[in-house]
Amino acid sequence: MDLPAGAPRPTSRQLALWTLVSTVAWLAESLVSTGQSRNMYAGQPGAAPPLVDLWVPSLGSAILWVPFTVLLLWLAYRFPVTGARVNVLVHLAALAVVVVGRALGVVLFNGMFDWYPNGVPGYGELLNTSLFNNLVTFVFVSGIAHAVFYQHTMRTREAQFADARMAALTSQLQPHFLFNALNTIAAYVHQRPAVAERMIVDLSALLRYSVDRDHAALVALDDEIEIAEAYLAIQRNRFADRLQVAVEVDRAVRDAAVPPFLLQPLLENAVQHGLAPQDGASALTITAHRDAKEVVVVVGDDGVGVCDDGAVGVGLSNVRARLAQVYGAGAGLTLGPRNGGGTNATIRLPYRRYAPTAAVRATKEPA
Repeated sequence: MDLPAGAPRPTSRQLALWTLVSTVAWLAESLVSTGQSRNMYAGQPGAAPPLVDLWVPSLGSAILWVPFTVLLLWLAYRFPVTGARVNVLVHLAALAVVVVGRALGVVLFNGMFDWYPNGVPGYGELLNTSLFNNLVTFVFVSGIAHAVFYQHTMRTREAQFADARMAALTSQLQPHFLFNALNTIAAYVHQRPAVAERMIVDLSALLRYSVDRDHAALVALDDEIEIAEAYLAIQRNRFADRLQVAVEVDRAVRDAAVPPFLLQPLLENAVQHGLAPQDGASALTITAHRDAKEVVVVVGDDGVGVCDDGAVGVGLSNVRARLAQVYGAGAGLTLGPRNGGGTNATIRLPYRRYAPTAAVRATKEPA
């Protein structure tokens, strides 16, 4: 009788919300029912009963439905009829509980709400009347409860799918940069061991960042800049004096929330496709600033230039996919020519202040 994988279970907050909403809904129903009863006396001889005399029985019936409505909502979450076959029996048992419970309520509270002015009928007749009066309402309320359950389940699974898709997109990047970094280090292990050692330290920072942020949907831009500098330190050792790096990031955007590993594929693309093919010194710049409600991040190089034709590998398409996953049409990545030659990769995304979770804060604390 377990729930389907990913199905949400009702929480205490949900139960409290259901009780409040059910109470309001049934009170509204009692007012509508009272108005309909009042209309029945229109045009008939004799004075209509006072409005309060019509409303009190409807109010009592509505109040009795509140706990049963919450029960049916809970059962829809815990034992949905589309689950195990025994769940259908659970709901049939719930129907019996509703019929008997409301009949018992009539016995206990008839003197207060005056459903039967001349006295409560016998138990057999009372149960038959309860079944007749409550069957349709039971089916209606149970149907609404299942609709609420399936809507909640769908939203939960959509969120899980989005998280899984983001994790898959991020995981595509990690083997990619690891493979290239290890190849760079391998070239210096024997010839320049001190350089290789420094590169291994920088690579360890990259791997630590990868592990710590593996399940993070967003990180601070400041952390992205830090890890970008570790990546570029590896590349500076590779290119020696040929690679010059400049980083200019406004303080106003250092706390901006961005997807993890947003800059690394842009840097790798600039190094591999823009700088590596050319001879002589090369320059790479990272800039970030606010533009109204947006954050603008630009990775520029003065390399040979690259066309945005999809031939530069998975890096750029992956960045675009992750931006779309998080921000929809509100963010994007474009490639364009850089003044003086080379390429600018420009990211524009909405500014949101990064708020680290407890798990992320723990990774930053010293052991």
